[in-house]
Amino acid sequence: MFRYIQNQTSADSPLIHDAASTKRAVINIPPVIRLLVCCTLSITAFGTRTSFSLAGLTVINIVLALVLRAGVFPIIIESLKIFIKQTVLIVLLYLIRYGLKGLENGMLVSWQLFLAYLPGIIFI
Repeated sequence: MFRYIQNQTSADSPLIHDAASTKRAVINIPPVIRLLVCCTLSITAFGTRTSFSLAGLTVINIVLALVLRAGVFPIIIESLKIFIKQTVLIVLLYLIRYGLKGLENGMLVSWQLFLAYLPGIIFI
């Protein structure tokens, strides 16, 4: 895995900032534009309420990940593990509170939270 402190004994494992610096952007975009697009996509994820608009936002995020970052998909796969755990917890809480009517709403809320988190992975 990664070494967080440089004085540890495992010299063959890379430092975390070295591993992060190897994932270069395919297209060089100024940081201000990256931040604005990242914030806009995250705010849009919280503002959407339908599954159709969330699906469209998911496609936009995937296209941006393909265009902007060459090595971001392993990080997204790791984030999907967290998303699955988050979804189980949120849906469970919605089922306790609202019964079977809460199943769809719990899935949508979990999807929104993941889409709010995803642009930060892609752009930063």
